[in-house]
Amino acid sequence: MPAEHITVTDTPDKILVSVRFSYIRHVLPPRCRNPRPQTFHDGEITCEIPKVKASDAPVAIIEQKSSLNGDGKWITKTYRWFGEKLYRCSFRGYACGEPRSKLGKIGEDGRCTWWSYCRFGDHQRLVDTFESQADSITAFYSSFICINGQLWREVTEPMYCVMTFGLGCNHGGTGLMVHYGYNSNLPYQNYYRLDQRKEAMKAKDAVARRRGDTNDIGRPCSTRFRILIPDAIRRNPPVDYGGEGDGFTNRCEEIISGVQNPTVAAIGVMATLFR
Repeated sequence: MPAEHITVTDTPDKILVSVRFSYIRHVLPPRCRNPRPQTFHDGEITCEIPKVKASDAPVAIIEQKSSLNGDGKWITKTYRWFGEKLYRCSFRGYACGEPRSKLGKIGEDGRCTWWSYCRFGDHQRLVDTFESQADSITAFYSSFICINGQLWREVTEPMYCVMTFGLGCNHGGTGLMVHYGYNSNLPYQNYYRLDQRKEAMKAKDAVARRRGDTNDIGRPCSTRFRILIPDAIRRNPPVDYGGEGDGFTNRCEEIISGVQNPTVAAIGVMATLFR
């Protein structure tokens, strides 16, 4: 959404964001029997982003991820706990880890610097009615809070996930990743809470041994977490998800682990595909 569609007003206890948007309404033209969709551009709604004291949103989790530049540095991200939800500093650069959501000076036209990092394009789906568009915009802004002039957005609780790639015997590999949601292709046994890092590493190494991915045995996850508020860790994969994964994917993994030979595994996977 272009800048002129967003107007921001800063108040002592909240930020008011006025959004103008387009929407579809069915109108009955003269001398017609059936209504026809017509686009209107006069939609407008004002949303509120509350300002929260840092003391009311304590740091719950500190995440450190190894830099993609290979310089040995760690990128730090902070999760805060507010209203029984996790929030992370929004619009943070993944390459350098520097926050980019500092609330800039609001000019006479009501604009400020941080709006350009928000994805407003989703609100321009012209198949939506006024009500649908307004609900979408409201839901988007309701996920934010402002702490010391910085925007924080609600996020799901991260967790560890055992992932496999390739055909085994170090073709591809086995790794411990960080996921924010469940993948229906994977069984729930692949997921572990943040406070189960040792168990997750043990499970990852066991999978690597079965597949013959010897290079990945003992290799740690590139992301580590420090938990400051244990109550913020509430994931329970067997209950929350409980899925057994995709049948085809599971069969392929059984073949790869059973033969420990990439060439034979490829033949077995192709045979399973065309069965």
